[in-house]
Amino acid sequence: MITAVGTGLDSFTDPESITVLYPFAGWEGLFVVVGVLLWIGWHVRQVRAENKEYDEALELYERVGVERAMHFGGSTHLVTEEDIEVVRAEMAEGNAGPGPVETAPDSDGSHRTAGA
Repeated sequence: MITAVGTGLDSFTDPESITVLYPFAGWEGLFVVVGVLLWIGWHVRQVRAENKEYDEALELYERVGVERAMHFGGSTHLVTEEDIEVVRAEMAEGNAGPGPVETAPDSDGSHRTAGA
């Protein structure tokens, strides 16, 4: 006779005597509560991380200006204090920073950067 794996049943002829066939029966409510708490906790953590990143970016934009911050990619993670000091020095000198790269069509019609 063949038994159902892990259930101890050898026949399904009496379905009324069969109870739940899955693990952790009766723990569903606890799992739902734990899942909801983890979900809310993840959202709280995400909001805090995004607010921290926003505050860092705002501080950077206030220190060097939006246009200069965008020159470095606009990311607070890429701009070091040395980069900020260079930008401050350029701003004090009145330099606009690196201008657009001039391109000219070559004989084959393609555009390459000047000096390349």
